[in-house]
Amino acid sequence: MKSAVDSSIILDILLDDPKHAGKSMDLLEHHLLHGPVIICPVAYCESAASLYPPVKFSKIARQMGLVYNDFDHDICTLAAQMWRDYRFQGGPRQRVLADFLIGAHAIRRADCLISRDRGFFRGYFQGLEVASP
Repeated sequence: MKSAVDSSIILDILLDDPKHAGKSMDLLEHHLLHGPVIICPVAYCESAASLYPPVKFSKIARQMGLVYNDFDHDICTLAAQMWRDYRFQGGPRQRVLADFLIGAHAIRRADCLISRDRGFFRGYFQGLEVASP
């Protein structure tokens, strides 16, 4: 099974979040045992931004077993359409286009998304399996 990972999980681990780091690490390790775990450009950037210098994340991502996986036109178009629908239906500005890119990438390229933001992704990406700690 191929899984995608959201930055919420990576940041829990990188920042050693006292409440979530252990469970997030266990969940990531579980998915790594059952197939590749991919990371999209947005989750990669959000994770790298937590380090100084951000270039350090490249080595850490490889050590964690994450595989960088880029966007294509289909993913970008899906994310744009979903974000546009969200805003025109009155969705608050709490969600940014980056959230929809992560979800669109996961639904097109993976069988599952590993994230602590289960409610949002399940609500907007019908059929996307979301694994949460």
